[in-house]
Amino acid sequence: MPTTKERKREYLSRLDRPCPGQNKVRCGRMCRKGSGKCAQCTRAYNRNYFMHKLDRPCPGQNGFSCDRMCVIGRGYCIPCDKAYKARLDMPCPGVNKIRCGRMRKKGATYCVPCGRESNSAFLARENRPCPGQNGVQCGRMCKKGNSHCAPCKREHYARIDRPCPGQNGVRCGRMCGKGNKYCTPCRLEYMSRLDRPCPGSDYATPCSRMCKKGNNQCEACAREYRLLANYGINLAEFEEMNEAQGGACKICSKTTTKVLRVDHNRKTHVVRELLCNPCNLMIGLAQESPETLRSGAEYLEKHSRPKLMAVEVV
Repeated sequence: MPTTKERKREYLSRLDRPCPGQNKVRCGRMCRKGSGKCAQCTRAYNRNYFMHKLDRPCPGQNGFSCDRMCVIGRGYCIPCDKAYKARLDMPCPGVNKIRCGRMRKKGATYCVPCGRESNSAFLARENRPCPGQNGVQCGRMCKKGNSHCAPCKREHYARIDRPCPGQNGVRCGRMCGKGNKYCTPCRLEYMSRLDRPCPGSDYATPCSRMCKKGNNQCEACAREYRLLANYGINLAEFEEMNEAQGGACKICSKTTTKVLRVDHNRKTHVVRELLCNPCNLMIGLAQESPETLRSGAEYLEKHSRPKLMAVEVV
């Protein structure tokens, strides 16, 4: 009868073994002969094990050791890591480890286009656990397009001891106001810039247009954001409704140079059709009551008839 070691050796010599992957999630590749994992998972496991050791000396910059120890999870000590990120001659590694040929900015991991692509791809995932506050995970999941769950975001912005991150990654030394991402001078300075790319209608997918001075979004994205937030329709659906109506109000049938308003039921929030501003205000001031509008029409018809003058007979 074969022993346990012999059975294990026989099993590892097979070539039809699927790789168990990392964290008990299979990667879809096959194991190498004599190994418990595929080559990619073996390298990832060894690197993860090596990066979390505490007795790793820092290799330093330019091949010269600095006599300090590496931080857990990093390839350098803190001073060398800062010196490495502060260099200006570092090419961008690109997304998915495919170099783009551009140079990254001082202190950044990617160049600006690759940073946007990497951030949008990361935030688009739906299986991201919330990192929580102070490095302690809260156990909840992030929504698509958000970096934290809603309770953690409220908790973060409610704090008063948050230093302002400043502009271009340089802290200004001031503190953020409660509920604000930046201090007031930095926020005004950022909003006055003309080189701000628009973050898109969902603040996660840039639209390649630039923001106007003092606005968080370009005009088209801001309009679509308001339509989605208030009525649940996007800009394409609004244009389709406008084209079906011929650009005219559904009540008075008049065309106007101004943008038509979206009329919806205030109780059920169901979108009805597009109206001009006076007709939309008329329905709103009448509290959406058909009886009030009918009685108003009867009142106007009654008082629009010509009055007969009484003639005295002598």
